[in-house]
Amino acid sequence: MRQGKSLQVLTIVSSPYFVPVCFVVYLGLRFAVVICIPLQQTSDQLWYYNEAVSLAAGRGYSEGQVPTAYWPVGWPGFLGMVFWLFGPSPFVGQVANLLCSAATFLLTLRVGARLFNEELVGRLSVLLLTFCPNQIAYVPILGTEVFYATLLLLAVDLLISGRGWWRWLFAGMVFGIASLTKAQTLLVPAALFAAWRIAPDRGGRPLNQLDQLGRALVVYAAMAVVIMPWTARNYHVFGAIVPISTNGGLTLLTGNNPSAEGDYTPNDALVREVPRGAARQVAADHLATSLALNWIHEHPGAAIALIPRKIWRLWAPDGEAEWQYQAGYKGYAEHWPVFRAVRIVNQVYYVALLLLTLLSAYYFYRGAGIPTPECCTGYVLMLYTTLISIVFSGQSRFHFAMVPWIAMYASWALVQWSWSGSPRLARRSAA
Repeated sequence: MRQGKSLQVLTIVSSPYFVPVCFVVYLGLRFAVVICIPLQQTSDQLWYYNEAVSLAAGRGYSEGQVPTAYWPVGWPGFLGMVFWLFGPSPFVGQVANLLCSAATFLLTLRVGARLFNEELVGRLSVLLLTFCPNQIAYVPILGTEVFYATLLLLAVDLLISGRGWWRWLFAGMVFGIASLTKAQTLLVPAALFAAWRIAPDRGGRPLNQLDQLGRALVVYAAMAVVIMPWTARNYHVFGAIVPISTNGGLTLLTGNNPSAEGDYTPNDALVREVPRGAARQVAADHLATSLALNWIHEHPGAAIALIPRKIWRLWAPDGEAEWQYQAGYKGYAEHWPVFRAVRIVNQVYYVALLLLTLLSAYYFYRGAGIPTPECCTGYVLMLYTTLISIVFSGQSRFHFAMVPWIAMYASWALVQWSWSGSPRLARRSAA
């Protein structure tokens, strides 16, 4: 029975029409949300939009005419270039998000197939990604999430898609832009190279050490070329070394304070001691870092107790895009039961993907169907995201960029579970 159903699914997914049809549905769902739900940008998204408009007009990156580096410049910088080319409007930004989301589809299809040397994994991955409600809902929201998810996939694809220094160079440039979008990306390539060095290949031999070292040097050199001009600008503006942004200290403090519960807690009394405003942002960053580290040092037990809460807040809930519609969609109050029902469906869908990803970890542990050391890539990214959240705070939006990877590993688990005992089917899926 199971093999019969698996054969039916395999026939559909292996069809030459599957990918184009799936892609049309994928884009159609996301474009429909953009058109049918007029969303006003609020909070951080409104700030990004306004800064992009300012950059497009040549007014620089500033708050109240005071130069800033509080938020990383990657996303508003990209959006500013789009506005400079096509004119500033929320719809233009949403179309840019839609195109990034389209790239995410194509990259997920490609990376999923390459990681596991199995075309069927890539095809199932995009099928699962197509119907993720939270992934769909984020397209009209002009935040960093869609853009960053695409950058991460593109950088990894360039690293694993073949040899050649130019691939590593472009990968480093993309990692540099990703770091200017989310500063924690700086150490992602190092984590990947270390994991690939440890993981054995099909012959039980680690990857060549010199090859890995060469790739790492090229990648980080290219990252430096992208990041250093922004660091130099910050030094010129602030008279201090600010590699990317000045919000690291406050981000650390909002996750480590007497009121912390694992999530973002901006209203704690300790957090309110930090002065706000662009003019004093470097000093405020240093003060917030000092306050957070002192609190952790003086309350190690409380800091350790926050770890499981941070992990839970990072990975357990999904569907936080609803908050943006609640704040920015005028018809939310009238249609809130629909939004809430979609969020419940999304949560069930997301948990199912997580459970399949956990099942994939079991297959990975057994060494089932692992063709290359790069198969561990998604696990490394998810672990790295978890460690970052343990240090700072756990917020469900932080795992948005991991969902394409979760879809890949969930798909691999499905392939292992459904077809591991059928070499003929496995050969057909790889064809």
